[in-house]
Amino acid sequence: MKALHASLRAPLAAGLAALALAACASSPSSHEPTTPPSPRITSAEQAIDAVLASDDCRAEALRDERPRAFAIGTSAWLVHIVCEQGAYQSVGHLYRVEASGELRLETLPIVSAAGALEHSEEVGEIEVDPSSLVITESVRYRGLGDCGRRVRARITPTGLALVEHREQTECPDDDDAEHVTDPAEWPLRSVVGAE
Repeated sequence: MKALHASLRAPLAAGLAALALAACASSPSSHEPTTPPSPRITSAEQAIDAVLASDDCRAEALRDERPRAFAIGTSAWLVHIVCEQGAYQSVGHLYRVEASGELRLETLPIVSAAGALEHSEEVGEIEVDPSSLVITESVRYRGLGDCGRRVRARITPTGLALVEHREQTECPDDDDAEHVTDPAEWPLRSVVGAE
């Protein structure tokens, strides 16, 4: 019986060795990547899909309206995704999506009433000028649009840089009061200590 087991061991060992050798030959070397590269983003639709796959408010966004993508340069997009629809405008997020598939939540630079530079992850309605790479964010405090906030920021490789912040915080409550609906005429806010 021992002789029979010994005679089976040799072919079994040889077969296992051959299998192991074949597996080593077909596996990638330690210098090759073991995970496939992420797909490149080549269109606005792909940039939107990347944001929808990652943003927490995507379910609301799909119900309310499709996100918008703006080309910024030749290999990146700024994607605006709506999270909530308020009484007078939407509230959402801004993402920068690179062709490599990398995406980053952008924060909007705003100036507080005390003159401090702050950053907000939530943004109102957005317009983008692709030639100047300036975004304009608008927030109305009521339907008439005679009070609210307008922030303009330049899109840079590292984020959004403040260009201008105008805000009319008081909504006139008298029908005979002057109702300024042009945000360009609202008070300008400046960062304290900035030149």
